[in-house]
Amino acid sequence: MKRIKWLSMLFCMLLMTVAAGQAETADLPDDGLYTIGVQSSSRMFNITRCVLHVWDGQMTAVITLSGTGYGYAYPGTAEEANAAPMDTWIPYVEDWDGAYTYAVPISALDEETAVAAYSKRYEKWYDRTLVFHSSTLTPYEEIAPDGVYSGIISSNEPSLDGQECLLTAKSGMMTVDMPDGSATGIASLDQRLPMEGTCWIMVRTDSLKEHIVRAADGVYMAEVTTDSSLLRFTECTLKVENGQMTAVLTAKNKNFDYIYVGTAAEAVQDESGWIPALPNADGAYTYVLEISSLDNEIRIATYSARKKMWYDRTMFIDSASLNTKGGEQP
Repeated sequence: MKRIKWLSMLFCMLLMTVAAGQAETADLPDDGLYTIGVQSSSRMFNITRCVLHVWDGQMTAVITLSGTGYGYAYPGTAEEANAAPMDTWIPYVEDWDGAYTYAVPISALDEETAVAAYSKRYEKWYDRTLVFHSSTLTPYEEIAPDGVYSGIISSNEPSLDGQECLLTAKSGMMTVDMPDGSATGIASLDQRLPMEGTCWIMVRTDSLKEHIVRAADGVYMAEVTTDSSLLRFTECTLKVENGQMTAVLTAKNKNFDYIYVGTAAEAVQDESGWIPALPNADGAYTYVLEISSLDNEIRIATYSARKKMWYDRTMFIDSASLNTKGGEQP
């Protein structure tokens, strides 16, 4: 849910700040999303990535920092930030991986841009100078992590604008189920997709919410994938009762003594949530997990007693793979 919160907050910040980002027409890239290289005047303000949003003659730079020491950014000097109302400060939002990002309006590329940064530790604004290098511009596509989301369509067609849709992301491909029952693929969030005539649609990140996918009550066999070659499951039995889903997972090896539904950092603080490995009749490790949704990435942590360490992992249970114990599709 942290990722969904990041999407929503990030786009809100873009909408709040974009009005201040009017650029010179001659220097403005075409509408779209780009990655761009950024030079910072301070090693303490280390930018690891920047995505440039260009919409209707305005530019907003979404910068990602290597650290988490700054609570706010401001498009101007430290003196100006101190005098500005707090609701004009740009708060950090966490991205998919928990890094701090800030949506900063900018007016030009290849020129020094003043940005103030507010230190959480010292409760003080610091002056920073950034240069966004146009020579490094590369088209960029914003792809949602694998999962199913409910969203809202933005469009210049009144009959489509504001309509609800379902977005499915899988293996880098995204498909939108339209209100009329049709489906269309989209290459990127936050970009206009041409439709018939002059019509366009866009699915905005701030509209995305995780869509819960459940199976009907029953017992199923299912396929499970993970993001780690060290964590593989040879079998998954999914039990659904009154809408609640429980997965019994059989591991391919005996690498991990516990699993936790959540992050490694959360697992360290919540021993009561540790799920122990239970040997089955064949001696293989099995784990019993409560599952919130199919077709959505599930964050889990695995614990190695040998190394005394928790590891962050993700798993995915595909609803299309479900078969009842008798071998039939549900």
